[in-house]
Amino acid sequence: MNRRVANNKKILKTFKDYLVPIFFVFIIFIFILKFIFGWENTPVISSEDNSSFWITLSSLQTEAYIEYNGWKKSKIESEVSLYKTEKLQVVSESVKFSDTNSDFHLNKLGELRFNEDNSLTLYSSDLWGNTKKDINIEMRYAKVKALSGSVFSLSQNEVASTIYVVAWSLEVQNLSWSSTLLSKWEKIVIMRNNANDETSDLGLSKESI
Repeated sequence: MNRRVANNKKILKTFKDYLVPIFFVFIIFIFILKFIFGWENTPVISSEDNSSFWITLSSLQTEAYIEYNGWKKSKIESEVSLYKTEKLQVVSESVKFSDTNSDFHLNKLGELRFNEDNSLTLYSSDLWGNTKKDINIEMRYAKVKALSGSVFSLSQNEVASTIYVVAWSLEVQNLSWSSTLLSKWEKIVIMRNNANDETSDLGLSKESI
């Protein structure tokens, strides 16, 4: 009887000796699984999803504003950020705005909106761009896709949308979906009166700079 009790105690002690490391291995295994599945479920923030542009005034004499939703305006006194749905308005001089992939300059009397989908809308004046990634820019009479590595100038007034390419290329489309590829040292002018012309061949409208 005593021998049986002794054997039972020995078995119980042996089981306890194994139970502790098994328990720790189990805990470590649970943490590993949690890490793996937690990693997979973590949302990935794309580097393409720019949330803002950093604005820099060209000089102390520059007058520029940010227009928020609801028509509220704020004068730009120092370096600030331009966020989605906001408009940038330049009264005098010029303004630079940039992120990690693009540099832009908006001239006097310029008005531009930063849209929810990371695109831009140019309403007036001249915009110079240098971009390391594709970006869409909507003008009054044209839609532009600036391809990565492009250097370009866009000019917008009441009469026409004018696009110049200094480096690489841009895809240009009018309001009737006619499109063409604009290459280095080429320009195109899309007039208001033919922006919706479905028979228009934009390829024939290209000129050399």
